[in-house]
Amino acid sequence: MADDTATAPRVRDALLTWLVAFGVSNIIGGIVLGATHHLGNDEPDPPIWMTALLQVPFWLVLVGGTVLFSRRKGTGDLGTDMRFRVERRDAAVGLPTGILTQLIVVPLLYVPIFWLIGHKDLSDEAKHLTDQATGAGIALLVLLVVIGAPIVEELFFRGFMMGALERTLQTKVRRSKAWALWISALFFGAVHFQPLQFPALVVFGLVAGWLVQRYGRLGPSIFAHMGFNAVTIIILLSQR
Repeated sequence: MADDTATAPRVRDALLTWLVAFGVSNIIGGIVLGATHHLGNDEPDPPIWMTALLQVPFWLVLVGGTVLFSRRKGTGDLGTDMRFRVERRDAAVGLPTGILTQLIVVPLLYVPIFWLIGHKDLSDEAKHLTDQATGAGIALLVLLVVIGAPIVEELFFRGFMMGALERTLQTKVRRSKAWALWISALFFGAVHFQPLQFPALVVFGLVAGWLVQRYGRLGPSIFAHMGFNAVTIIILLSQR
């Protein structure tokens, strides 16, 4: 991680990057969906390839902002500034962790929640995507959800955001790493804009963040994210 200096990437830099990515993706998405008559509740859903392509502007700005602030305010090395490093053993650590989190921790988490609000289908959003996927669309779905999202989201949320929080808080509060872990996990859950999935996303954010803090690199959390997402996709595809 970069030294705690005035030129190190900051929390406000990460927030600015996310806000710009969100704004750009919504503008482009609105234009594309409107032009192709897929915008609005009364319009047909966009095909899976269009949904995939509309993720690209968002991801490009997130990655671009991360690289930009690393170069402008850090060392310019993502491995140093954002802990973007992967080792061979990371798959053996991360994949089982992500799979077990999805299959065991998340269901246990929702036992008291569903007792209070009644049972809900947590997979509605993912099911909507898998129902659209046929043929090459399935490969595109896997590329989008199991490969692309874990790499980009771990680089930004755990590499950029959590790292910036750690640097900002280390001279201000006790247990700064714990605070950074929780704040980044809550932010990760909130910006998915899925209220029902929020607890599961926060829990996964905590798991992924802990892996990064424990091993000092993003490799284990990237593989955990891949395993976490892959379980949902495999289950939903097998149920079609």
